[in-house]
Parts: sequence; structure tokens; C-alpha cells
Amino acid sequence: MQALASWPLQTRRNIVGVFTDIDDTLTTEGAITPDALQALADLKAAGLFVIPITGRPIGWCEPFMAGTNPAPWPVHAMVAENGGVAIVPQQADNLSQIGLQPSQGMREQLSKPYQKIYQLSETERAHNSARMAQVAAEVLAEVPGVELTRDGGGRETDLAFDYAEHAQLPPATVQQVLDVLQRAGMHTTVSSIHIHGCFGDFNKWMGACWIAQALLGRDLPLELDRWVFVGDSGNDQAMFRALHAQRGGGQYRALCGPAHPPAHLCHRGRARRGLCPSGPGYFASARMSHAPQAEGQRPAAQTANHPQARRGLFSVFASTLFQLSGIFMLSPMLLILLKGANVSTTVAGLFAATTWLGIFIMTPFASALTQRIGRRQAMWLASIVPLLSALGYMLTDTLWLWFVLQLLAGIAGGMRWVLAEAFIAEFAPPQQLGRYVGSYATMVGATFVIGPSLLAWVGAESSVAPWLVVGLLTLGLLWTAFIPALPPDHDSHSAEVGLAGLWLALKAHPVIMLAGFMGGFFELGLASTLPLYGMAIGLGASAAALLVSVSGAGGTMVALPAGIVADWFASPARGRRWLMLACMDLMVLASLALFGVGALPWLVWPVVAVWGAAGAALYTLSMVDIGTRDKGIALVNSTAVLVLTYTLGGLVASGLSGWLMDQSLRLGFPLVLVAVATGGLLALLRTRDTDKL
Repeated sequence: MQALASWPLQTRRNIVGVFTDIDDTLTTEGAITPDALQALADLKAAGLFVIPITGRPIGWCEPFMAGTNPAPWPVHAMVAENGGVAIVPQQADNLSQIGLQPSQGMREQLSKPYQKIYQLSETERAHNSARMAQVAAEVLAEVPGVELTRDGGGRETDLAFDYAEHAQLPPATVQQVLDVLQRAGMHTTVSSIHIHGCFGDFNKWMGACWIAQALLGRDLPLELDRWVFVGDSGNDQAMFRALHAQRGGGQYRALCGPAHPPAHLCHRGRARRGLCPSGPGYFASARMSHAPQAEGQRPAAQTANHPQARRGLFSVFASTLFQLSGIFMLSPMLLILLKGANVSTTVAGLFAATTWLGIFIMTPFASALTQRIGRRQAMWLASIVPLLSALGYMLTDTLWLWFVLQLLAGIAGGMRWVLAEAFIAEFAPPQQLGRYVGSYATMVGATFVIGPSLLAWVGAESSVAPWLVVGLLTLGLLWTAFIPALPPDHDSHSAEVGLAGLWLALKAHPVIMLAGFMGGFFELGLASTLPLYGMAIGLGASAAALLVSVSGAGGTMVALPAGIVADWFASPARGRRWLMLACMDLMVLASLALFGVGALPWLVWPVVAVWGAAGAALYTLSMVDIGTRDKGIALVNSTAVLVLTYTLGGLVASGLSGWLMDQSLRLGFPLVLVAVATGGLLALLRTRDTDKL
């Protein structure tokens, strides 16, 4: 954090709007002061958009817009209940163009200068209201001394309990309330005075993006260097966390923040004076000291940094495309060579499992290592090692050395896996994270097709094959050099790393991590042994290798659509959960169909396609869920745990499958797969009444 005085004048001149918290930011001891009102007026007079965003209920905010308490606040809108509802001017023209949900009693509101708009439909709000009443009763019954907030009469989209406004509750009691709310599947936040819970993914950052588009037609994530946020509360952390995730000069300016530190800090004690006294002068005077920009013009800082983000995304995508294509060409080639050398199926399966063992060993320490040597340097190292391993296979036929090389390549692969997905989250626009994660997963799925297809084309025993692998891995390494440098993570000095960080991430996303395990088991783990299965049921070497391509094709076709479809749900978390259940259903059915492969050999092709598709969709949905909830080192830790569970699934599947094929190809192998898929389905069904994953 830097002092407010260090904020450059030229940067301030690009500002077009201000979001602000209300309690203890605009108010002093619960009331707004004349100087704070004047500061808002100065901002608006300077041509800035001014939008308070609060956890307070919409009914509490209405008098401030109506001018009954004591005069209308000089603001363009107010967002209440942590983004679930807003008050906007009655004459706002942009609203009719984007399908917003108006309030009930619109005819009554036509005589008012403002209207209420919602993110959810009236039907959804009515359903949630009934559920919230039940949850409120549970909290009051289970946690002694807790009361609903006194302003709750005007609250429409969330629950709020008082812990520091009129009551003084200890942290242990606050945590008890949070536990009950989260158990019910509610998204929770804690402000400076209240505990909040809602059904949905509402928070201040999402509310800010929503109102900027709804009221102004502006895409907030694309112009972060043109907005300011002022806050001091725990429920402001979504704003600070999202803002620190931006790149280069496009960083959002934040003042007076909590655990996720803002870019600038004004040194003023709590509840002493409304707003940061020097802040309005900084914003307004800087704004009035230059001619305003055209409304659609992109500021110079953003234009300069936009190519960097796009270059970063393209470099990560290209590097991954070439690297994984080489790896997935190399892996089946090595298995076929081992079988040609009369190595048992069990040993060959263990060799395939060594890759996942290396990933599993490395992943818990990925965040600590990259924190020590830097992200780009760690990415380079992770790209060099597989290339050296590929060259090593060409120089020796000694089996134990192959195991060592496979283990080293797996260790590097684990580091690269976490880093690549963290880079995607860093460079992707926040509002398009799902699209980019889905696109990335689709491209990864394509490498499952490209690698084995290239192997089938040149032949597994061709002298050209290993050199083609080396060429692909070299191109992957070269592309990592074009990944631009990133600023340090905002929580690099406060977040837990290593095993402690992984444990926190696992507790935060247990069901998501289960989905990751199932995805790894059926997509990567089984795919690594499909050539062995294909040859065991009588397919030739080339056809057996193509089973991996079919599995990869299934994943390639569904990853991006799965991410897009999940965004269509009013509650994205609930939508992701239902899509995960559908994937698990498909895994159970496909595994049952494996019993019929002996009589109908053609069944193996749709079965492996479904395994790949369902596994890829599970992983994509899990990564999107994590990306919407975590940023910085917390995101790296959560990604690492997802990779660990995914890898564990792959390790179990590849290690177990070879042995099962040797022992009971027609009965034991499909029976175990059915049992695993059914267990995952039952675990997900336990969460059928919640939005929490």
C-alpha cells in the first residue's frame, strides 16, 4: 500500500467514476456529515459518476435518494444488499436495453424520481425469501444472543445479523452464524457491523460491474484504471481482491481497505470523518484540471496494457498447445515401446502412473517455489525439464532411468500446470474468466487428439516420432519467453503457502475438489492406459493409440460449452452443481456400458468419448468456480489443490487400471469404474439443496 499523496496526477485525470462504501466511510457515527455530502457534490460537479455500494437494505437507502433524510444525496445510483438490488434514476435510458428485473409496484414508482432494479427475477426473489426466512429462524435458534439487524424491514434479497452496530458479539459467535448460513448454502460476507448471507453470488464487485453496465452501459473490467473505490469494511474485500487481480497500468485505485490491501491508503481513524478528507479533492480537482475525454475513448494507460494482457494469454495458450501436444504424443509412444519390449501390463501401467506421481509430489510446493524464484522463471524451468527428459529417452533403454525421467517430467508438469492456469486467471478479463477457462480447457483437450494423432500418422516405432516430440516441446519452451512480467500478488506476504495454504483451500472447496478427483480419474488417468486396454481387447497399436484421441475429442467438444451454459443460470454456483451432477450421471452410464464391450466391441469408442467429455467438463466447471471465488495466492493454492485432486484421480486410475486389466479385464475393471462413478455421484447429490460447492 502507498500513501494517497503518491497517486500520480496524470493517473487521477483519467478517473471517470467513484464507487464508495457508506458505513464508516461516508458516515460518522451512523450519519452522513455536511462535508461528506459536499465531497459527493464536488465529485458529481467535476463530471464523475458517483455510486455508493453497501450491504445495507434497499429500504434504508431509499430516503437518501428520495431526499427525505434530509436532502437527496448527489449520487447517480445506490447499490444495496451487497449488489442484489439498486436504486437508479427513473429516467435512466440504458435499463430497458439489457433485460433488468424491475421492482414490484412499478406503477406506484412512476411518481418517484427513482426506481428499484434487481439482478434476480420476482419469482426467484420470492423463492429465496421463503428460504431465507427458514435460515433466519435456524440462526436465531442455534446461536444464542444473535439478532437480525434493526434495519431489516427494508431488506429484500439477503439476510443480515447485527454483530457490531447495536450489539457487540465476539468473533466466535460471528463464526457460528457464518457456519449456519454456509451450511444452508448461502454466500456470506461480513461488513464492519453486520453479517450477511444471500442465495446467489452477490458481492460488491459483481454489483459494481452490474450497475456500471446497467446504468451507464460501461464494461467495468475493461476500464479499471478509470474508476476509484473507497471502502474500509470486510465486505469490501471482493472489490479489493478483484481490483488487485488487474494487470499493469490498468489497476483499479482503492482507498482505505482491509485484509486484501488497496493500492492507496488514507490515514484516518474509523468513524472520525465521513469519506477520506483528502480524497474528493484528489479526484475532483484532478478531473477539473484537464479537458474531459470523449465518452468512448480508451485511456492511454489502458491501451498500452491491453496488448500485454492479450500477449500473455496468447503466449500461455501457444506454449501449452505445443508442450502438451508433444507430451501426449510421447506418452502413448513410450507405452507402446514398453509393450514391444515385453514389459508386463502392470509395469507399463505403473510407468504411466509415474507422471501423475511427479505432479502429485510437486503441486503442494508450487506456490512456495514460484514465490521464491518468480512466476516466469518457474514457468521456464517447468518447460525445460520435459524437453530434457524426452532427449533422455532417446539416449538410453534402461527401464529404471526411464522411470526417473518420467518422474522428473511429471514434477515439472505439476509446476507448469498450476502456473499456466494462474496466468490465465491473471491475464483474462474478470467478467470473461469462464470463457477463457473453457477455451483453455478446450485447447488442452485438443492436445489429447493432436499428440496421439501425430503418433498414429508417423508410426510409434518410426525414427521420426521422437524428433517430432522434441520439436513440439522446443516450440512450447520458446513461447514461454513471450509471457510478460506480472506485478507481485496482492496477498503474497499475508496468504498461507505450502501445505497450510492447501489445507485452507481444501476446506473452502471440498465438493469442488471431489469433482476434480473424478475428472482426473476418468479423463487423464484412464486416458493414459487406454492404449493398453485397446490392445487387450484386440485392437492394433495405432487403433489403441487413437482411443486416447477419442477421449480427448470428447473433452475438447464440451469444455467451452459447459462454461458458457453455466453462465446462463441465475445462480451460477447452483448451475455449475447441476452440470456436475449431469457429468457424473454420464460417467456411471458409460462405465456400465463397458460390460458390453466384449459382445459389442464398437461400444468402446462412445464410452471413452463420454469419459473424456464428462471429465473435462468437471474440471472446467471446477476451475471456473475457483476463479470466481479466489484471487492472488489464494487462487494459486486453490488451483494447486484442484490439480492435486485431479492428479490423484489420474494416479489412482492409471495405477489401478493396469493391474485390473491383468486380473479381470471383462468384469473387475468395469465394476470398479462403476463403483467410483457412483460414489462421486452420491457425494454430489448430498449438496442438492445448496448453492455452496
